[in-house]
Amino acid sequence: MEEFSVLYVRNLQFCYVNNININLCNQIQVYV
Repeated sequence: MEEFSVLYVRNLQFCYVNNININLCNQIQVYV
């Protein structure tokens, strides 16, 4: 569970850094 949280946070950071729409981030999170 902890590892999943870390990956989730990293994906959010990746999205923000690349100016990706938050909705797309949520969709990406499902597959990543």
